[in-house]
Amino acid sequence: MSTAQNKATEQRIVAEALNQGNLTVLDACLTPDFVYHGPGGREVKGIKEYKQFIAELRTASPDIHVTITNILAEGDLVATNTFCTFTATAKPDTAPSKKKISMSGAILDRFQGSKIAETWEHYDRLEIYQQMGLVPTNPPAA
Repeated sequence: MSTAQNKATEQRIVAEALNQGNLTVLDACLTPDFVYHGPGGREVKGIKEYKQFIAELRTASPDIHVTITNILAEGDLVATNTFCTFTATAKPDTAPSKKKISMSGAILDRFQGSKIAETWEHYDRLEIYQQMGLVPTNPPAA
């Protein structure tokens, strides 16, 4: 597969699965043994489990919107820089906050043929925690 086609596949997943909730697109874009490596060591194996993961994400934040700000491809790898906005639905042990959250992140996909076999996703969790009020933005000096 060409790097242009690989980038188009990544853009399709972001636009259709993440932003619109069309999880059937994942069948056409992921290998059957797909593995997602997420923040905090989270690992999701297989298309069925990844669909469930995305569905849970969209249930928690149905207004999630991911924008690709940069995308690079070389060989079987596609690196994507993203900007994401969503409404925080709840803080741990508290009522829903309904606070608008934004974060930046990065995705690295490894392709096998025309489909993604593995994804590594990273985002700034501190940025999210600060916006939700879980961590102070200006901690006291030591």
